[in-house]
Amino acid sequence: MRESMKKILLMIALFTCASWSVMAAETDKPAAVFTYNEAHVNKPVKVGLAATGSFSVDWGDGVLKKYDKTQFCIDYVKGKQVKLYGDFVQITAVAQEIEEMDLSGCPNILLLKIYENNIKHLNVSHMTKMIGLYAAKNEIENEMDFSGCNNLKVIDLSENKIPGKMDCSGMKNLSKVDVSVNHLTQLLLPKDENTVLVDVNCDNNELTDIDVTGLKKLDELSCSSNKLQTIDLTGLSSLTKLYADHNEIKTITFPRDNKLDLLNLSFNQLESINLVPLFQLTGLYLYNNKLTELDLTPNRNLRWINVEHNNLSKFSTKSQPQLALLRISYNNLSELDITTNKMVNTLYAEHNQLTNIDVSNNPSLFDFNIGNNQLTTLDISKNPSMYYLRCDSNEIASLDLSANQNLHLVAAEHNKLTTLDLQGKKSLRGLFLQDNAIADVELNKIIAALPDVNGQKPIQGVAWSDQLVYSCQNSADVHKGEAEQKGWKVTEKITSGINRLLPEGSSEVVRCLYYNLSGQRLNAEPIHGLYLIKEVRSNGTSTVRKMTK
Repeated sequence: MRESMKKILLMIALFTCASWSVMAAETDKPAAVFTYNEAHVNKPVKVGLAATGSFSVDWGDGVLKKYDKTQFCIDYVKGKQVKLYGDFVQITAVAQEIEEMDLSGCPNILLLKIYENNIKHLNVSHMTKMIGLYAAKNEIENEMDFSGCNNLKVIDLSENKIPGKMDCSGMKNLSKVDVSVNHLTQLLLPKDENTVLVDVNCDNNELTDIDVTGLKKLDELSCSSNKLQTIDLTGLSSLTKLYADHNEIKTITFPRDNKLDLLNLSFNQLESINLVPLFQLTGLYLYNNKLTELDLTPNRNLRWINVEHNNLSKFSTKSQPQLALLRISYNNLSELDITTNKMVNTLYAEHNQLTNIDVSNNPSLFDFNIGNNQLTTLDISKNPSMYYLRCDSNEIASLDLSANQNLHLVAAEHNKLTTLDLQGKKSLRGLFLQDNAIADVELNKIIAALPDVNGQKPIQGVAWSDQLVYSCQNSADVHKGEAEQKGWKVTEKITSGINRLLPEGSSEVVRCLYYNLSGQRLNAEPIHGLYLIKEVRSNGTSTVRKMTK
């Protein structure tokens, strides 16, 4: 009898323990709670968890599953809330449509990876041991309190909606911080003399100032698209890359002790700049400023230069023997000498006032844009590597391409060409010849020489792939169909070549009247478009013509 009673009591005890295990999710306070989007319920998830001991997870159905202390847990979300029980040191939950994350019971977290979710509020101030925070691409809209997080080494909170002030000044071990694409108005960085910070990215915020002075180990600073008017670079002896484009910078001074290799100050308000201390500079990007002069004599290591959209009337690259890329379009240059830059492979000098350009000493020239200048001739016979030629909107009467067998694009519209020899151009994929003086019979020779592009993959990232555009006098006389059979997409611009055709015995035009295609009278001749012109002559006769501009 006594033995039977013991068995009954033992069974009751076991049942009680089992019941407690199953129902613990309802009675114990979880260390963390994930609230999922309704659409994510009943979908599989993979959560990486590490704890000081074994831990349990309630996947949303009130039932606990027990796991070892370090494990990637794969299961289905069975309800909107998933609850975690244990002493966690690492949580990884990436791209799972989590909308809320309560981590109030996780003071010992070392590493938190929760990027690409929909989290709107995040509190980590109690995680005093944390060394890595990765919460990019969420919807976080609260100010971040890092008052207890002085052990952080890496912060990635990019692409959120974090406002106001972010204070990282107490983080002596911080090496990298990325808070780009937020709404920050102030960012405080550690200033201790032993600071190990090497990488700061605060692009696309609302900063009017940033103090980086004395960060002697800082290697890269990216503060583009803010409201900065200047940057003090004092003490940045290790800085190699500075991205400060799209700001309101009017002045900037560079310390003599520097290692700057790349400088991007494009889209600012610079009227002048002194680059003398930057002996190691290889990449310079100053486009879209207000520069009227620029001395690059001390910067002999430059390989990439972009100074487009300024007010430069003179420019010299004689001190840059390693120059590979020069973009100087949209300035006021009347001359440009690149004869000493034998390694140049990319040259953009469109929209200037150049009357000639010598590229005979640039055999590696690959991408050449000299459009919208005042050229009457262009010699590219010494440029066998050329792929892309843009020489539109000049006054070029002839163009010899016999030495350029690798051409992919020829944009020579708006010139004075009468013919163009394309024999052997098997790589050609784009041809623009409209508004020249090419007769229809010459157009047919050009079409006959076009390569067959059927079956070729479109060139990615360009709008001109397999495009043929030309002007002709009579569409019926041009072998458009032959080009189309070769796979070319043809755009035809009709030009009569004759201003007017007078009937026999007619006299001079004394009056012109303009109408739209609906017959309504216009006050003046249209600047562009399709319209009708009625010419009235002194003998009373009239002629109506359709015009296009």
